Amino acid sequence: MGLPIVQLPSDEFTFKDGQTIKYRGLSRAETLQVRLIPKDQPKAIEAQCIAFSTGVTLEEAEAWLEATPQDYVEDFTDAIAEISGLNPAQGKADAGASHSAKSTE
Repeated sequence: MGLPIVQLPSDEFTFKDGQTIKYRGLSRAETLQVRLIPKDQPKAIEAQCIAFSTGVTLEEAEAWLEATPQDYVEDFTDAIAEISGLNPAQGKADAGASHSAKSTE
């Protein structure tokens, strides 16, 4: 018996100006890769999350971050975190006292 193939959650995000973009949640492997980026490099973390979730290159994600207003970036990265199950409040509420919940704080 093989492991089941599970589709990553996906959605469409609408920015404040009405533009939309399709995005998906991060896989476990992608999440682990993002967690290897030092916490004192939030721009690198955001760029990698955006690249993974949208399918653009890392360079395209970095350029978008440079040219986009703070509130747009924050709203979109919050949506990526939420669909990926990385929302800190959600994780604590959903996971309770599980080992994985403690290791992600």
